[in-house]
Amino acid sequence: ALMSAAEKKKKLRRQAEAKTRNTPSRSSAHPTGATGGAAGGGAVAFSAGMERVAELNNKLSDLQRRYDDLTLENKTLLRLQHRTDRALSKYESKEADLPKLVHQYQEDLRALKE
Repeated sequence: ALMSAAEKKKKLRRQAEAKTRNTPSRSSAHPTGATGGAAGGGAVAFSAGMERVAELNNKLSDLQRRYDDLTLENKTLLRLQHRTDRALSKYESKEADLPKLVHQYQEDLRALKE
């Protein structure tokens, strides 16, 4: 069965509390009074795992934000490219008419000189 992170955390705490109740005084086993064993290590491992999940979620959020920014930039660049292509095609068609226009102006000049 699938458990949520909160349920797993509760289960680990209950297991750790149960082991603490069933074991003799920790201070006699560890002069510093530190707790050891599977319960402490499991909680630390779980905590480290949760930190890793949070870190990965942050990275995912950053990457999604970057993806959205790049998608918007790409759309803008494509729009700009389309406008530029249209402007160039207009210019090229006018350029193709240029020899015709020059010839027409020369004819008009000759007519005016006469």
